[in-house]
Amino acid sequence: MKTPHRPTLNGWQQSKLILRHQLHWLALFASVSAAAGQAPLGTTDCGGGTAASLSYSVVASIGQAVAASSQSVDGSVTLRAQPVILQSQASSLSLLASQDIIHEDDCIQLSGVAIMDDGSITALSGSEIAWSNGSGSIESIDPQGLAKTRAIYADSLIGLTGFYQHISVSRTWPVLNDQPDNYGMYANDEIDDSWQVQYFGLENPLAGAEIDADGDHHNNYFESVANLNPRDGMSSFHTEIKPSSSQAGGMDISFWPVFDNRVYTLLRATSLEPVSWVPLTTATSVEANGKRTITDPSGNERTEFYRIEIIKP
Repeated sequence: MKTPHRPTLNGWQQSKLILRHQLHWLALFASVSAAAGQAPLGTTDCGGGTAASLSYSVVASIGQAVAASSQSVDGSVTLRAQPVILQSQASSLSLLASQDIIHEDDCIQLSGVAIMDDGSITALSGSEIAWSNGSGSIESIDPQGLAKTRAIYADSLIGLTGFYQHISVSRTWPVLNDQPDNYGMYANDEIDDSWQVQYFGLENPLAGAEIDADGDHHNNYFESVANLNPRDGMSSFHTEIKPSSSQAGGMDISFWPVFDNRVYTLLRATSLEPVSWVPLTTATSVEANGKRTITDPSGNERTEFYRIEIIKP
């Protein structure tokens, strides 16, 4: 039998044949890898889905697991699974403060409570809520929910807005003016800040304690104690001393205006050097039309000095 003649291949032809075989096997391997990559790892329900490429596929199912396969060049397959966590959503939010009575110039810790859509209750720290800058007597609030109130001259309010998930809630709290002499330039002058703001407005140098703003010879401190108008020169405190018309040997000491929210005490001294003021306890008193008259039964029999003490409770 005659052996068929096989043509001899030169070097270039041999290289071309080998390359063709390598491409054939590479295409076959890619086809197998793609098929393996697209193979489903499990069933998908209406809430899941499949994502695939040449080297991996992902199958997700709500409430079950997210799984991924990755096939390497050597044909090994790696599976990873991670549970899908479903987070409850808040249906309502309440804002809370660390104290029932909020004071001026003080710090309060804010927090909250959320009612979730599954009926559960979640306590929220101040840092779990995003806070607005606030309004009213709020000076500052930090990311931890620690709020600082400012000094005020009258009872006031603070307003805050808190944000949690998709819910925002606003709330106001009353702030108590329990430090009556601590506001701005009016602080620590022994005059109530509210009185100074009432008559002089905010930050007015004419409201100083030693200033006689209306020229009636009473400074602002005295006018505040006597409950007078410091911007009206006709609003002043008057005194009158004369022999008593109702008691022989007596002396009538009259003063006005008097107010129910002030305490008036008549003091007496027989000498100014040294002076020793004592309350007049044997006197009789009559009041009419805002004028009070006190009769000292022996005041016209000797030299005596009188002083009226006014106390603002």
